[in-house]
Amino acid sequence: MGLDFEITHDENYFNNFVGTKISYTKDKLNNELFFAATDLLFEKNINPENYLKLTIDEAFTIHHSPFTFDIFAASFFLLTRYEEYSNENFQHQHSILFRSNLLQTPIINQWVMQLKTILQQYFPELKFQKRNYQFTPTIDVDRAFAFKGRNNFKTIGGFAKDFLKGNFFEIKMRFAVLFQNEKDPFDVFDELENVHQQNNLRAKYFFHCGNYDGVDKNIDLQNTNFKTLINRLQTTADIGLHPSVKSNYNFELLQNEKKVLENLLQKKVNDSRQHFIQLHFPNTYHRLIELDIKNDYTMGYATTAGFRAGICNSFHWYDLKNETETDLTIHPFCWMETVFQEFQKVSDEEMWRQTKQIINAVKQVDGEFCAVWHNHSLSELYEFKGWKNKYEQFVKLAK
Repeated sequence: MGLDFEITHDENYFNNFVGTKISYTKDKLNNELFFAATDLLFEKNINPENYLKLTIDEAFTIHHSPFTFDIFAASFFLLTRYEEYSNENFQHQHSILFRSNLLQTPIINQWVMQLKTILQQYFPELKFQKRNYQFTPTIDVDRAFAFKGRNNFKTIGGFAKDFLKGNFFEIKMRFAVLFQNEKDPFDVFDELENVHQQNNLRAKYFFHCGNYDGVDKNIDLQNTNFKTLINRLQTTADIGLHPSVKSNYNFELLQNEKKVLENLLQKKVNDSRQHFIQLHFPNTYHRLIELDIKNDYTMGYATTAGFRAGICNSFHWYDLKNETETDLTIHPFCWMETVFQEFQKVSDEEMWRQTKQIINAVKQVDGEFCAVWHNHSLSELYEFKGWKNKYEQFVKLAK
């Protein structure tokens, strides 16, 4: 809300203070505006199992307060991702917001608006910060090119694999790209930047800079085409790191991937988003902080549209394990195209209905709408046919 405030535990100081004040305690102290507190914010232990089957109302119910539940404890619970501690493979179906039918709602933003109304009624002299809706398009680049940028061994292997499968269309396309100067189907970056510039938007690209290994299917990072692409893009967009899956379990790999990208950009990298939205509490964020990453864009779900932390604004991560606020800024996303390509294979009509619902929910609270796309989705290959036009429609809808 943009208000300056002070917190005190001194009851005498509070009672003698002349001016705007509220209390957050078990019992009302005097004639102040009183918000009843549940136990969560006064505890030191982390017990996610206590909340496994509860809804927001059940977990934080209070009485004799402006709200029927403790919005401060509930907000803290959601923002810290309290429920995700000790659960490495957290799915959206496990979340308290899913059980409360609030996953598609930026509920913390709505609570803030309700709290603002209450404060205005009690303290009409308060001046609140005006927020404005923002849209940030972000692009994850798992592989910059489908065929270019691979070493000779992988190129020959690709031809052989296609031949054995009888995939002659793929052979023809690979040959055209490598030997006839045909444009690589994943190289859609000029088209993306044209859309962004036409709509006065500056996008963020997250580049995978790990080695080719298992699910991390990358190109040769020292390839001239890749270097040229990175240098071209950083003139019109922001570039961040897309850490490999394997780097989640190997800090040395993570350090090396960041170093590779910084050498290509010739400047420090401050932003990241985890490949395959690999987010494990608190280890992922501890590693990013150690790496001196300042902004992370992983807070969202790969399997559904919605608000993983219940909010559509950036916030500083609070480290529950060490009981401290950190300098790592979390930028939540609430929509990703692969949700509809892989996990919720709904009709186009239903996809647009959900998309408009999410965008409108963010606009209503003057929030930040952060969405995730991938460059390969605009390739027009196979199941991605028509998604290039969808991206243009999406940007116009979201801006």
